Amino acid sequence: MDEKSKGSLRSVAFVAVTFSTVAVTAVLIAFPLVFHYVQTLQASVQGEVEYCKSRSRDMWRQAGTPGAPGEAGSPGSCEHCPPARLAPGY
Repeated sequence: MDEKSKGSLRSVAFVAVTFSTVAVTAVLIAFPLVFHYVQTLQASVQGEVEYCKSRSRDMWRQAGTPGAPGEAGSPGSCEHCPPARLAPGY
């Protein structure tokens, strides 16, 4: 091999090693950051899901078991609610 091709290959090898070093360093920095972000996002979404579940459970518990509309003392009715209005003809 002549000196010209050795110099050319040497510069290509230097660029390749530099590029791979930068790529590995970027991965070593970016991976933990992305992992932390995903963990934080997952915890936040899990908290929102638990809140929605509890609100839904509370609404179903508050609604109770529906009885006949307007029936006094039926399950699901309460003292402060007005009697149910039915459309004319029912």
